[in-house]
Amino acid sequence: MENNKLYLYYRASGIKTLGPGIRYAIWTQGCIHNCKNCIAPDTHPLDKNGYWLSVEELYLEIEESIKKENLRGVTISGGEPFLQISPLVKLIKMLKEKTQLDIICFTGFDYSQLKNKKDENTKYILANIDILIDGKYVEEKNENNYLRGSSNQNMIFLSERYKKYENDMKNLKNRNIEIMWINDKEIFIAGIPYKESGDK
Repeated sequence: MENNKLYLYYRASGIKTLGPGIRYAIWTQGCIHNCKNCIAPDTHPLDKNGYWLSVEELYLEIEESIKKENLRGVTISGGEPFLQISPLVKLIKMLKEKTQLDIICFTGFDYSQLKNKKDENTKYILANIDILIDGKYVEEKNENNYLRGSSNQNMIFLSERYKKYENDMKNLKNRNIEIMWINDKEIFIAGIPYKESGDK
């Protein structure tokens, strides 16, 4: 993987379904977890379906979104963001140094796996994001939890920013999705679909 570029599946500003407030959302391309019935199987291949974008260009887009919208934060999803750790660190450093945005990151790895890595980049990310959503998606545990596909996944508050809302956020069941047109033939869904009680 490149050090100064991220391999992305999609990116969008104005997202309201992946964390508090209006957000800039990033979906990385490439995942090794292969969760059964993943919502985004197209993000799994490590060498196709994505496009390269420099960290600097991505940051400038986010900066532009701050000017145009009442942007509160950045949500990084995938794919698996921790497969592109060097450019991810560079992006997070720029966000921390130059903005007041909060950062939410999704991963299929467990928090304990990431904490036990002897890797300075991983340590930096965990020390500089606000919320980590960890763990693989388990279809049988899909219980409509806010920001989590399944109840085995954890919402881990790594900063004080949203700590006072921790219990409320963990108990929410208000999932929503946003549908965007990529072109006149393709749509993109942001957010986690609500599971009806009769769904299998």
